[in-house]
Amino acid sequence: MSSYLPLGLPGHIFVKWGKCYCTAIGTHIASQIMGNKEQHGESVSRIHRLRGQRYTVQKLDTVARQVAYQRLRYETFIKRLGWDIPATEEREYDHYDLEDTTTIHVFGVFGKKYRTEHLLGGVRVFALNSWDASMTMSEFKDAGMIPATVARELARRDHSDLIEITRLCVKRGSRLPPPATPPNAETEGFDLAIARDLTYAAVYKVAEETGRYLALGLAHTSYLQLMKRGNFSFEILHAQDLHDKRAGYALALINLPATVRAIRASGGRDRANRMLALCQDKRAFEAIHHIS
Repeated sequence: MSSYLPLGLPGHIFVKWGKCYCTAIGTHIASQIMGNKEQHGESVSRIHRLRGQRYTVQKLDTVARQVAYQRLRYETFIKRLGWDIPATEEREYDHYDLEDTTTIHVFGVFGKKYRTEHLLGGVRVFALNSWDASMTMSEFKDAGMIPATVARELARRDHSDLIEITRLCVKRGSRLPPPATPPNAETEGFDLAIARDLTYAAVYKVAEETGRYLALGLAHTSYLQLMKRGNFSFEILHAQDLHDKRAGYALALINLPATVRAIRASGGRDRANRMLALCQDKRAFEAIHHIS
């Protein structure tokens, strides 16, 4: 897929193994990836280890990684999509970057080759403790992007049954050239479709840990089309100017278990496995049908 992959919108946010050669921040995530080796025949690590490349999902708990994520957001949302939002030194930021709370989870997907690490994608996930903590119900609504009728319908829902996806972005293109390699070494770039799937693996991880199986997000027109082609299972709660590829958007509610079932049913076994890679009980997650 030769485009940036943002989920969210202007001034706010857009609404994704054999022996494992993964180095993750926190042994918890690393052990979860290692645990996939019995359940998933082919794996990201196994497919790419002969090329000297590996992919990891990590919490962005260092300044360097947070800066890399903000730069990717700047590249995606400001340079690519033309949003008029705060930025400094080619870094896009908002007040959520400064909040110290257990309800905001920020992850990055990294490609590593020959000890050099590259950020391929990132996502911020809110496990809402109230509708006041939602970007949709605060920034987006205040900016006039969410009609009052839609906001009232959302407010009637129990916020505790969903997560909110924000600032989801993946590097543009189908492959990212790797860093300089030794002579005669394999030089094929990182597969950004895998990076996208592992970005969603972070979303699914938060969903499983919190018991929330619906994901709310504001999606740009182009990304909405990508979701449709990618067999996502979702409901559009509000749409605005979808004919406009630059300014159009939709508020979508994604059914996460139904999405991986649909992807698997369409022949995307490896893709579905990657999206579930960080879940403790993958079969149980995928089997969930009744979501209130």
